[in-house]
Amino acid sequence: MPEEQVVQDAMDEEIFEAVQKMCHAKENMEINGGDDDKEAAPQEPKPTRKGALQAISTLRKYLEYVDGSCAQKLELGLAIFGWETFLEASKELFFTSITDYFVSK
Repeated sequence: MPEEQVVQDAMDEEIFEAVQKMCHAKENMEINGGDDDKEAAPQEPKPTRKGALQAISTLRKYLEYVDGSCAQKLELGLAIFGWETFLEASKELFFTSITDYFVSK
């Protein structure tokens, strides 16, 4: 079995497990009446896209010096995250025309 297939299978399994945990946690939250501690704990601001991409850049620089399957998996995950972030940003764009910037007389 090629290494890429092994990585893909491992990622699929990890994604499945994460989704299962999230579903179980959501069910438990509904059964137990939710999380009352949300109001007491201060919420951190959402990280910016720029900050996330800077963190990815730092991790990629570090991974240049690390060998191993874990590093390869992380590098693949960072690449996917980068592309998804790019796609998210492109969805926020809107169509303009050059004539939108000039006033007609």
